[in-house]
Amino acid sequence: MGGPTEAIVREMYEELMNKGNAEVLDRYVDPEFVYQNPMKPVKGRQQIVDLVEAQRRAFRNFRLNVDFIVIGESSAAISWTVTGIHEKEFFGYAPSGKEIRFSGITIHRFENGRSAEAWSYSNMTEALGGG
Repeated sequence: MGGPTEAIVREMYEELMNKGNAEVLDRYVDPEFVYQNPMKPVKGRQQIVDLVEAQRRAFRNFRLNVDFIVIGESSAAISWTVTGIHEKEFFGYAPSGKEIRFSGITIHRFENGRSAEAWSYSNMTEALGGG
């Protein structure tokens, strides 16, 4: 398997983020995957699963929409938007009970057909009232 394709990236996000299906990590993410983001750096499969589960618990009707994808030879850039209702604590932000919407961009670096590293930035802190 070579570099990323739009279909692979869409499946990664849909299965993991929207369905909570962590098995997709075994297919498309390196076991030593490193995810850099402003809230909490993540390394390895279990920390990815923990982060996704925390998001899905904190926001009722959690939904991540992939807005667009740009594919490179060994990289993919994804613009996405999250919506949901903030019902449980998340990264120190008390639940507001309000509908939230925030957007971000994640850039993945692929090796041997799997995401080895990703960098992300979003306006989540502003959406949760922190900025």
